[in-house]
Amino acid sequence: MSGRKERPSLRASAGGGETAMSRRTIPRRDFVVGSATAPLVLGTLGCSTGDDTGEGPGASPADRDPQALDSAVVVGPVPLASPIRGLQAERMRLAAERRAGIPARVASWGEELEHVRSQVRAARDAGVSAFMVPVVAGEHEPAVSENLRRFHEAVAALRDEVVAVLDLDGLASAVATGRVGLIPWFQGAKMVEADLALFAAYRASGAGIMAPTHLWKMPYGDGAFERADQGLTATGRLAIGAMNRERIVIDLSGMGPRSSLDAMEETEQPVIFSHSNARAVHDHPMNVGDEHLRACAELGGVVGVSAFPACVSASDSPTADDVLRHLDHIVDVAGIDHVALGLDFTDLPRKRFPSDPVPDPPYSFPDGFSGFEDLPRLRDRLAERGYGDGDQGKILGGNMVRVLRRVWGGGAE
Repeated sequence: MSGRKERPSLRASAGGGETAMSRRTIPRRDFVVGSATAPLVLGTLGCSTGDDTGEGPGASPADRDPQALDSAVVVGPVPLASPIRGLQAERMRLAAERRAGIPARVASWGEELEHVRSQVRAARDAGVSAFMVPVVAGEHEPAVSENLRRFHEAVAALRDEVVAVLDLDGLASAVATGRVGLIPWFQGAKMVEADLALFAAYRASGAGIMAPTHLWKMPYGDGAFERADQGLTATGRLAIGAMNRERIVIDLSGMGPRSSLDAMEETEQPVIFSHSNARAVHDHPMNVGDEHLRACAELGGVVGVSAFPACVSASDSPTADDVLRHLDHIVDVAGIDHVALGLDFTDLPRKRFPSDPVPDPPYSFPDGFSGFEDLPRLRDRLAERGYGDGDQGKILGGNMVRVLRRVWGGGAE
């Protein structure tokens, strides 16, 4: 007889038997789908929907006014306005202060909301209809679901001023009501891993724009900061097809050169480079070559010009003209229909490893491209470089809206 003691079963009920609940196990997919879509409940309860224009039930905003999106000004990512910005920044600051032995204070949720509100108001004053907000930056579950919850909670708290743009109706609602649209933006799809059916769950919870990989190696391929440029993995190629089926806009900013070219070979939909400049103007891993610009244009995609200093020039203090040289080059190579504003206003540290080719903050953004307040003067700068009203409209939003219509709207442009 074995001398090993039998442990009491954790599955036994108080009465000595098994309950139906104790016999249940939850498959990983069911758990992730539930946690990923839970934030969507806020929308279905009216807390963060993007199609509430105050006009009662009926047709969606886009259906009521098919031209509602024509005047939309849509720009790329603005991490400064992310409701998880404080979470990320505080985590990095606390780690540094703990190493230095400094007692730290964590910013309150109310303080974070006020920061987001200030950025939203600056965007509205600048005439911006919507911009991308980083919700995920390479995290696994359950951090992704927590970030989604915080995003929807922020939208609910600021609903008089913002709209969650989860689809074309959300964008049309932002235009119709004068609120600012916040487009959830996923930097990397690490949380999906090999279970590609989960793309549907994340799309339902707001993942309208997603990068398959971002900066570093992820399950689908290499990022721009990896020295080995291995291209998409076999699973990564399947992931591109899954993203197409779920009508997720594929963002290639931050992917490795081969990975992004592979993605453009696989996709059947337009792609975007949400915040990338021209490598021919400034050779930086985040920037893209002329081959990429042409491939993006052939797909009907868009490249969003970035103001992030490291991507603009080798100077510590790049200028607005330096930014616009990237825009000019993209227009020359890809055409006026394939350029937009990526912006990427941020004060968050970008390094994960010491070898990453970005400086530590604070960042010196170009004068004229340092915040939303500079955008009203951009039209004058574009006019000085020969861009007429029609071209300016394409740069400021028309091109990006065309891609959103094509991917989110099922082919309509």
